[in-house]
Amino acid sequence: MSNNFIKEILITLINKILDSYENIKYPFRAVMIKANYCYCCDKNNNETFFLRENSFSGNFKNNSWIYCKDCEIYVNLANKYYYNNTKYIQYDKSNLLENFNYSFYRVSSNVTVKPYIQKKCYFNFRNGDYIKEYFNRVSVLISWKSYNELCKNIPLSNLIFYNRQIFGYKFNKFPLKDLPIKWHKLIINEYNISNEWYILHLILNKKTYFPKEILNIIFRFWNDLYQF
Repeated sequence: MSNNFIKEILITLINKILDSYENIKYPFRAVMIKANYCYCCDKNNNETFFLRENSFSGNFKNNSWIYCKDCEIYVNLANKYYYNNTKYIQYDKSNLLENFNYSFYRVSSNVTVKPYIQKKCYFNFRNGDYIKEYFNRVSVLISWKSYNELCKNIPLSNLIFYNRQIFGYKFNKFPLKDLPIKWHKLIINEYNISNEWYILHLILNKKTYFPKEILNIIFRFWNDLYQF
């Protein structure tokens, strides 16, 4: 078997893998779809499989992969790569957060409402993904009951600060485990911010509300615990 023949086989195989991967590297909104059709190799097939994106978009917007048995290996690779590079933590890795009640320091968009500690908060998957990356910070989507259900994206440091019984003071106490490496540094930073504020909290005699003038001065030097 000549080297040229082997080279041609390898080139054909690599091109097939790349073409297939290009079709399925991202999930798509699986509505108005063809029956018995593989969206990876773009061929009709009597046996296809459905893999839902493990997120709010997967559960409520039907973002998914649809593939045949021959393309399963490509979907598995795409699935792994996709989640290692998304800006949210997968639902099956974050749903443990549903087991607790939380408090957080709320700064309302209504300027007539003074900041206060909102209690009896929770995570509701119907409102969106729980934990997301936001400009090198970690954002959490927390919900609570008022006249209606309300929800708000807040820094993870805010949640850590007012819920030490759940999060502790160090990253090794974070309740979610087996997270992609990229999240470790981000979450550790939120702990550092929260712990800095814990020291300040002790210094200022454990006050739960700081006058705006003092906050503005502090924010020039420290990260904001309460909002982005």
